[in-house]
Amino acid sequence: MPLLDISTPKHVIDTKPANTNAFILSTNGSLTLTPIKNLTLRSLVGLELNYGDSRSRVLPTFYRAYGNGSSQRSYSMASNVTVTNTAAYNMGFGDHHLTALLGHEYTNYKDDGFGAAGSGVLDERLYLLNNATQDKSINEDTNGYAFLSYFTQLSYDFSERYFIDWVLRNDASSRFGRNNRNGLFWSVGFVMEGKE
Repeated sequence: MPLLDISTPKHVIDTKPANTNAFILSTNGSLTLTPIKNLTLRSLVGLELNYGDSRSRVLPTFYRAYGNGSSQRSYSMASNVTVTNTAAYNMGFGDHHLTALLGHEYTNYKDDGFGAAGSGVLDERLYLLNNATQDKSINEDTNGYAFLSYFTQLSYDFSERYFIDWVLRNDASSRFGRNNRNGLFWSVGFVMEGKE
């Protein structure tokens, strides 16, 4: 009923078709080795992939299009890879226990996408974007960053009552300033458990 500016759900569905597809993959794996007594080597790898595309149209017969249809498409893809490697060595001397840890971690993220749209589609059979005659637009976007870290930790305890932890790490990021990509961080902790 054009005069009342209302329509049926079936008319809207039929004259404004849209479709969206998405694919998401998330997987990880690990490997642990003990080449010698008290030494543990561990490697962890994680991968995430995201893909999506969408298409939507407004046919010229849509009651609010007034004979001027439009079409739109978009696409995006993203990936994230994380790798962590550690080596831990445990030592014990009577009531004294010491654990030394060395580690490395790397993260790499990338995404990419584009979209295009246009109107002036006068025949619903000619819905491809190259048939748009008005308001043509296209946009593209890409983004990425990376992190790289090296770290070490020394953990000592006496008789499982007094605990001391020392952590030192160096973090580098592509998001830091060009002349200051690395940062050095450290911390020290002490814990004493009370007697039961």
